[in-house]
Amino acid sequence: MKIVTTSNLGLTILLGCTLGMGIVGWYGSQRLANLLSYVLGAAWQTADGAMEGSIELGHQQLQIQKMLNGIPLDNGKLNSAKAATDDALTRVANGQLIDPSAVKIMQQQQQDYRQQQDALLALYRSYTDVDQSLRDNADRLARLSEQMEVIGDGAVEGLTQSPDQPISWNGGLETRWEAADGGMEANIGFLRQLYAMEKMRRLGISDAIKKELEEAITFYESAASRMLATGMFDAQGSGEFGGHTLSSQYRELQARHKQLLGSWLAALASYQTQQATYEQSADRLAQQLVDVEAKGDATVEDQIIQLNGIIGQTNSLILAGLVFSLVIVTLCGFWLTRKLVTPLLQVNKRMEDIAAGDGDLNVRINLKRDDEIGSLANSVDRF
Repeated sequence: MKIVTTSNLGLTILLGCTLGMGIVGWYGSQRLANLLSYVLGAAWQTADGAMEGSIELGHQQLQIQKMLNGIPLDNGKLNSAKAATDDALTRVANGQLIDPSAVKIMQQQQQDYRQQQDALLALYRSYTDVDQSLRDNADRLARLSEQMEVIGDGAVEGLTQSPDQPISWNGGLETRWEAADGGMEANIGFLRQLYAMEKMRRLGISDAIKKELEEAITFYESAASRMLATGMFDAQGSGEFGGHTLSSQYRELQARHKQLLGSWLAALASYQTQQATYEQSADRLAQQLVDVEAKGDATVEDQIIQLNGIIGQTNSLILAGLVFSLVIVTLCGFWLTRKLVTPLLQVNKRMEDIAAGDGDLNVRINLKRDDEIGSLANSVDRF
């Protein structure tokens, strides 16, 4: 084998070792790249989208709860939270980590949540319109009652101006008493209604509170009827109530209060029922997002475990390849030394002996090689 062939063979072996190490590194990097692409793509998109969806869903519920507590609805923040929720759930669906059937259920729950929220907002606006009308009417009725209270109290207090004037129950005292006492009891009954209504606002409509409201209405209507029956309030009103008798305006406001109260109860019942339905829908969607987020997190964690495994495998392969390459290079070195260096040293030693005049010209190197070194050794032997 020629020297050039031998050297080329050695270089080929070294190149093969280098190439093998490169292939091992490329294989490991490709596996890592594919896994990282999945972790940072579908799995992360799903888990992060579900988490952001849950957060933005909570922001929507916060704005709705503020509205229900009497704080004006911030439509800008609510719409922003809606858009962010939709974007997050779209990323969850596009992540393709969740089964199509589960994605479909999530989208159906999202659609149901939107519908329930829209229905709640519409019913709450209807309720607040009726509630404001009822409050305005109640305020006007309260101001009218103040004028009538002056008349009723004056009818009784007028007796103190003539303490010696004889008067009997049937001779006018009953009328004066009913005007004053009826007016006072009517105000008490009206306040009892407002108290029961406030309890309904805060605690919801229950049979106990409805009974309390009905008793207050009965008490109020009875007292108001006795008060108006005295005829002492058929006088003309003053100020904002001028131009009509106090009694006629009181009856008109009383009738409107009764009408608005019926509408208010119906609107409150509808809105509170829808509120419960909305909260149930929100809870279902939130739970679905929690499940999706948990699945995404579990997938990410599983992929991270696989990632660590691939890193360990790649390190092991590189280490094994390095050891193998060192062994091959060492063996190749020994082989090249035996094939090239050692014969050259023999020829060199023979030439040094001949040059020094101490060599035996009958001694032969006798290298049986079919290459340049063998040819050189044969030439020395012939010399």
